Amino acid sequence: MHVRPPKEMNNWYGYRTPLSTKNQDNWEFAQNHSRKMFLNCGVLMTLLGAVSGYFLIKGNTEMVFIVETFVILPIFCAILLFSTHIRLKKFDRLSHKNKRF
Repeated sequence: MHVRPPKEMNNWYGYRTPLSTKNQDNWEFAQNHSRKMFLNCGVLMTLLGAVSGYFLIKGNTEMVFIVETFVILPIFCAILLFSTHIRLKKFDRLSHKNKRF
């Protein structure tokens, strides 16, 4: 699977925060990192869905839906957002240090 993040800053899609839109280098780093995280989280969600499908067969449909929708999905979104933000802060800090010298 080949996925292409947005190359130029835009107002429509991509990981957009004040830090990611600070400059083009931050933008590209944030898009590439969040793309990888989205793919990883998607694979994990697919695997969890397959495992929980077993419980759907057993008749616990409502509980599986509630857990996947209100627990697992928000956790994966939080991991994706916080991971990208933390890595972007480090990247930004290091890029500023390198430009000062």
